Formats: sequence, structure tokens, C-alpha cells
Amino acid sequence: MICFIKAGDKIGESLASAYHAQKIGREQRAAGQKKRSVESLEKACGMFLKVERIEKAAQCQHDIGNILAAAGMFYKCTNVVCCEVSWLTLYRNTILTW
Repeated sequence: MICFIKAGDKIGESLASAYHAQKIGREQRAAGQKKRSVESLEKACGMFLKVERIEKAAQCQHDIGNILAAAGMFYKCTNVVCCEVSWLTLYRNTILTW
């Protein structure tokens, strides 16, 4: 992340922070720290939305368990290829977790 800061790359800096928050949230969830996990994943979701990475924000919502929020984000996604893959991933993951 330091390299993005030094280069003045705000988008790269935001993405690195978002990916880090998502990673932390998933690790917290695996450790059974549900409340902290939700906080980290919501933070990551907000950061992803800020840089218009809707599919990644939707993945965070899905990780939290907000399936409807994730589906709504995928629906609003303007990148058709991204959305087709994301819808399939959401469907597959939802079927596997139910």
C-alpha cells in the first residue's frame, strides 16, 4: 500500500485498503468473531463501492450473509461479463451454503 501512497495513486491505495479489510473480515469470520467480521466486511464494501468495484462490494455483502444486498449490487452492475460471472458465483455459493 505504501507504493500507492508514494505514487499518489488514490484508487490503488483505496483498492489495497479494501482488499486488506476484506481479508481481515474473512479471517475474523473463520475465527468465529462474527461482529468484527461484519464490521470489517462492511468497511471493505464501502471502500469497493467508492472506487466502483461493485462486484467486489457484492462479494463482501455475500460474505456477511446479506444475499439480497449482494444480488441487488450484481443487478446494478454495468459490466455484463462481470455480472454474468458474479451471478453464477453468487448462485453457486448460495446453493453450497444453504
